[in-house]
Formats: sequence, C-alpha cells, structure tokens
Amino acid sequence: MILGFSSVFPNGVLKGKRTHFVEKIHVSLKYNNEHSISSIYKNWFEEKQILKGYNFNFKVGVDCKPKRHTIRVDEKRRWKPGMKIHFYINVRRKRMFNFAPILHVKSVQKIEIVRVANVFTPYTIQCNNKTYQILIEGQCLKYETIVQLIYNDGFDTVKDFFEWFDKDFSGVLIHWTDLKY
Repeated sequence: MILGFSSVFPNGVLKGKRTHFVEKIHVSLKYNNEHSISSIYKNWFEEKQILKGYNFNFKVGVDCKPKRHTIRVDEKRRWKPGMKIHFYINVRRKRMFNFAPILHVKSVQKIEIVRVANVFTPYTIQCNNKTYQILIEGQCLKYETIVQLIYNDGFDTVKDFFEWFDKDFSGVLIHWTDLKY
C-alpha cells in the first residue's frame, strides 16, 4: 500500500517547514541494524542512483536522526503486519515518485496522544504550557520513551511534534523496523 510523505509541513504552525522525512527514512534504512534492510536499501539506491525531482540534502541525511516509523489515522484498520509499504512523496501529483525500496510492515501499534491536566508525572510531557500523555496499546509511556518516540517519528524537536499533534489523536504507529514500544 502507498505510504505518502510530505517534504514540507502542509499546514498549521509548521506550515512550509521542511520535514526532511525522505532523508530521515533513508537514514533509517541505510544504517539500520537489520542486515536485510541495509542490503535492500543499498541495492535499491544503487539501481535508482538519484532521487528524480527531489533535492536530496545529503548533509541532512548524514546529520539527521532516522525516522523509524510513522503515525497515521487508520479508522478502517487497513495497515497490518506483512503488508508491503510503497514509500512515496508528492502523492497524487505530477511529480509523484517512489523514494525508497518496498518493505513490509513489521508491526502496527495503536497510539493515542491526549492532553491531560497540567500535572507533571513520569508519564506526562509538557510543551507550550500544555501537558500530554502518549499511550501505546493502552499503556502510558514514560517521559523518556515519549521523547524517544518523537525523535524516532522524524520530528526535530518535542515542540514541533506537539505543534503538529496539537489536539487529541488516535491512530496507529506503522513500523518498518523491529522497533516496538
């Protein structure tokens, strides 16, 4: 199934800011500890040689942290382990193209991002004078794990994450690596 990514945030406070998701996903594939993904990535990238129509920022690709999963709404429960992921940018546009090899969904986890009372606990995180909890499969994540999840999802800062997810959210984490929370 096609999994589309934006090269810039399309709306909200972050509108127009580069996501660098293509570079971050490439880093997750190229430097992953899973030998099979690294091999697939190397062969695919050598075959493609360049990313047509996308100004790949190699400096960002070297310096950035990997994007190891993505958070999506999935009301119809379409995403399942074992499904093929087709990584695309510019979906439904003239310049639509595949920017990574086809991989399989390793796992899908239910995620909830909820705003809670302004009380700091080991299971909350505060940003912009608001307090949040993140639940995976109904279990509250600890502060340190929340921060790790934010960076693993490709956000540069905790603030950027909560500016994007500024309202309560329920969806899924789609993993293409063995990482789980």
